[in-house]
Amino acid sequence: MSAMPRYRPLIVLRQVEGTQWCVVRHRFEGAKRVFDARIATARPYARACQAAIEAATLQRLPLGIEANGVKLRRFDPKKDAWEAAQ
Repeated sequence: MSAMPRYRPLIVLRQVEGTQWCVVRHRFEGAKRVFDARIATARPYARACQAAIEAATLQRLPLGIEANGVKLRRFDPKKDAWEAAQ
């Protein structure tokens, strides 16, 4: 019998180039995070932020944010969504 996975999949709001962001789903193989599916292609932050929140809500998965050169962290709706309004 195989063991249950330790980590749940997660939705990631990821910066791809400059001001462009995409939304992807990652899963875990062992303790390593791997790409699973693309949810939204590159778009400005505000639109990507909205798509990420909707995807995480619909799929009932945690939401993370990963900017260029910055470690993945949990998405903070107050701080990160506020940035989208700017």
